[in-house]
Amino acid sequence: MKRRFNWLDSICILLVGVLILGGVWYFTQREEPKKEREESPYIITFRCKQATDDEANFMKEGDILYFQGREKELGTILSLKVIDREVEEFNPHTGEYAKGIDPSEKMVELEVEAKGRLRREEFRVNDTLMNVGQTLYPETDHARVVATVWSIEEVAK
Repeated sequence: MKRRFNWLDSICILLVGVLILGGVWYFTQREEPKKEREESPYIITFRCKQATDDEANFMKEGDILYFQGREKELGTILSLKVIDREVEEFNPHTGEYAKGIDPSEKMVELEVEAKGRLRREEFRVNDTLMNVGQTLYPETDHARVVATVWSIEEVAK
């Protein structure tokens, strides 16, 4: 009886080839574990819209900022600025926009120093993914705010 090369043999050869290529890719493209553990200092800027004066009064420079639930530390507040919130309204009688300052709402800008790691286009602080534009609910010992991540900058070494 003659043995022939059939479609089952070709599938087995393809599977072995894919396994070999996958193994080569896995060992050559992955990052070293030492690099994954390294954390660098970053300055994260948050903007808290629709804030009142209370948030600014309850937070101060040097306070520790936590993620929601106070389970993980986010960083330390470096600076805190209270900015008047500008509003723009359309006046239908004149057909123009009028700019003004809303006395009831403020914008609080927080600069926070945090230790984080950037790996494969992902920025993480204490294993929590953070992106610019993301809304978070950070809190201190005395206050909780609704904040948007405005910028993430690495501190020069």
